[in-house]
Amino acid sequence: MDSKEETKKRQEFERLDQLKQTMRAETEQMVDEEEIRLDSKHRAVDEMFNMLNRSNHNLKELFEGEASDAAEANIDKLKHQHEQMDQLYDALLKSIRVN
Repeated sequence: MDSKEETKKRQEFERLDQLKQTMRAETEQMVDEEEIRLDSKHRAVDEMFNMLNRSNHNLKELFEGEASDAAEANIDKLKHQHEQMDQLYDALLKSIRVN
C-alpha cells in the first residue's frame, strides 16, 4: 500500500472513530435524560403510594364491616401492584445502561 492510501484509510478510521464517540455521547445523554424522567415518574408513584398508606388508617375508621374489608383488600392489591412496579422499575434501569 502506498502512503496516500494509508493516509486515506487512517483519516477515514479517525473520522469513523469520532463519529462513534459522538454517537455514544448522544446515546448516553439520551439514556441519562430518560433515567431522570423515569425517576421523576417513580417518585410520583411512590408519593401516591405513601399517601395511600397514610389514608389507609382513616379508611378503616370510616368504614365498617364489608366496606372496610373491601377497602382493605383494594389497598392490599395496590400495595402488591406497587411492589411489582418497583421490581419492574429496577429491571428497567438495569436494562438501559450503555456499555
